[in-house]
Amino acid sequence: MCRRAKRNVEVCKPYVLKATRSESIVSCEVARSICEADTTCYAALAFYHRYCKLMFEGKKCSHRCKNSINILRRQQNAAKLETCKCSGREEYDCPLMKTNMARLCFPKKPPPAPPMGDVETNEIVPSLASSSSPVSCLLVLCCLLLSSGFLRCLQRRLLTQSL
Repeated sequence: MCRRAKRNVEVCKPYVLKATRSESIVSCEVARSICEADTTCYAALAFYHRYCKLMFEGKKCSHRCKNSINILRRQQNAAKLETCKCSGREEYDCPLMKTNMARLCFPKKPPPAPPMGDVETNEIVPSLASSSSPVSCLLVLCCLLLSSGFLRCLQRRLLTQSL
């Protein structure tokens, strides 16, 4: 009885060894089976299914969901879930679930805006300097002074001081 069971297991051994190597990429069904074979990983996967229902539906990624994902990611036997390929034979919409997780739980931050000059050397970026030449600054200053009546006031003061 035991010898027959052992022979039956030996048939699968090469496939299992290949699938569990760190560099191999497997289907998401196989990755899930690898995780479910370990009790700790199985429990983490159960919490993931319990707390991420809204994420599966594309609505939101709650704090509990993100926490359960982070716990699942720390499980050695869950590593294949990160890199697994959707086969289309899963019991769920695998590509949509991966998209929802990336979009809702781990959105990519946009790259920071470039600085308005060289921050390390305090140099002014030439393209920005050309748009504010000294002449245009002087014109803007004159327009502001004229519109505010500043020059008229200054002229009156100068006249009263000279008298």
